[in-house]
Amino acid sequence: MTSTSPGCPGKYIIEYVVYDGQSENERCGLYVCYQSVKNNDGSWYYTNGTIVDIYAYVYENGDVISSGKTDWSDIGSEAFQEITGEK
Repeated sequence: MTSTSPGCPGKYIIEYVVYDGQSENERCGLYVCYQSVKNNDGSWYYTNGTIVDIYAYVYENGDVISSGKTDWSDIGSEAFQEITGEK
């Protein structure tokens, strides 16, 4: 997804999702949503992205649970912790 950045007129934001493996209890796939700003020349680097949220895709029923995390050290939502086995 590409959109203009409200805080940076003329800049474009790239939003992308990366698979991060299985949960500790192997009930879910973990996915990280990142945002990155395009450079003036149109290039962008996935390594410069910031975390928007981390999600658990529940294999059993197809539900997607938001963690609410915007940093690796954050504690996830109650529902995320329960379904992934982090709790």
